[in-house]
Amino acid sequence: MTIDILAYQDDIRAKAKMAHIPGMEWEDVFQEVMLHLLLVQSKYDAKRSGPRTFICRVATNKIRDLIRRSRAQKRSLHEEVSLDTLIEAGFEIQLFLERQ
Repeated sequence: MTIDILAYQDDIRAKAKMAHIPGMEWEDVFQEVMLHLLLVQSKYDAKRSGPRTFICRVATNKIRDLIRRSRAQKRSLHEEVSLDTLIEAGFEIQLFLERQ
């Protein structure tokens, strides 16, 4: 069964505007959620929930996924760098091993 997703776009827009994801405007979040809803709308089961409940749950989960991805990308930017690489790049590194 398919859902008229456009009938609920105001709900989706409100959720997208509340999401604060680094590097994404609310319009980007809205578009990601709408695209995801188009892909998963065939999984809607009217016996399990109403259409608004399904759409809001899918939108919430997609936004959480976008937040997780954003945080994972942020963590990957802080990868380890060897001291030799930093010294070669011109950084002055003081080692505190000989402070006796």
